Order: sequence, then C-alpha cells, then structure tokens
Amino acid sequence: MQTFTIGTTRGGLFGRLGRNRLVRASDRIEAIATLVLFLLAVAIIPVVVTVGMSTHRHQATMYAREADGVHQMTARVTASSPASSLYGAKDVWVAQIAWETEGSPRVGSITWPSHVKVGDQVPIWVDGMGKLRRAPVSTDQAVMDGVVVALLSWSALMGVAAGGRWLLTWRLDRHRNAQWEKELHELVDGRGGRADHKP
Repeated sequence: MQTFTIGTTRGGLFGRLGRNRLVRASDRIEAIATLVLFLLAVAIIPVVVTVGMSTHRHQATMYAREADGVHQMTARVTASSPASSLYGAKDVWVAQIAWETEGSPRVGSITWPSHVKVGDQVPIWVDGMGKLRRAPVSTDQAVMDGVVVALLSWSALMGVAAGGRWLLTWRLDRHRNAQWEKELHELVDGRGGRADHKP
C-alpha cells in the first residue's frame, strides 16, 4: 500500500512540486495528481450537498403526500396465530382484524410484533376508501435519505478519481522501472558488459 507525505521536504508532496532538479518529471506528475485528488475531495462537497438537499426535498414531499392519503384508526382482533419466524424474529403474530368505515364493516389481516388475543384493539392505517394501508413513513426519514445519497455520491466520485490516480501511478511506475532498467544497461555497457578484476 502506498503512502503519501505532505510536507516541504524533497520527498514530500510540496517538495516534489518545487524546483528541485533532482525530482523527476514523473514524480512531479504524480504529486500534481495527488494534489488534484485532495482538491477535488473538497471541491465536490458543495455539489454532493446540493444533491443530498434535493433528495431530501423530493423524499419529504413524497412521504408527506403518502401521509395525506391515510389516517389511523382502531381495529378489533377476531383471530390470531403465531407466524413463521423470519430471519430469526420471534413473537411475530398474524392477526385477523375487523373495523368499520362510515358504517361499512371491513376485514383484513396484519402482522403484529407481539402476542395479540381475540378482542384486543390494535391501531391500523386506512386510506380514504377505508382500505388497509401500511403506516406512512416519517418525514424524518427524508433527512437520512438525503445524507445517505450525499455520502454515496461523494464516495462514488472520489472512487472514480482515486481509480484514475491509481492508473496514472501504475503507468508512471512502469515508465520509471523501464527507465531505470535502460540506465542500468547503459551503465553496464559503458564498462564493457562486466566489471574488470585484477589478479
């Protein structure tokens, strides 16, 4: 795993960006790419924040619209039985329930996280027609949705940028290795291909 040092020494990031003649061009390119990556990580923050806020507004509007179409009321349990455990969950019951909407009797079934008996009163959510609906999502969930989208967006963009920098480093390393090998061959060839030994 590669590590990078930000400092003023010759081997640090800013040192490689200086005018030191001992620093190779490939090192300067790699240092510039690292600096761009750091700057990008900061520069895209307003962008992902905007995306997160837009997601929050959209989700909040959708959740509010869903909540406007349903209301809570009480139903009576007419029968109940334990449900099969789901992923290790315990005490989950299926209850048959009955309720009235504008004088019209209705029946349905719900799952309940604890034991319910016949005659128990349970809260349910129904729409304007009296049909059974799921409980609306709290508008507070929109905040979490916005935060998650913003973090995922930042991570995705930085992942692409980091991948590009890694590819550049890989190419530069290959170039440096090839250059070192060439210089080593030139050094050996300059000596006639082998070191001289005197008896």
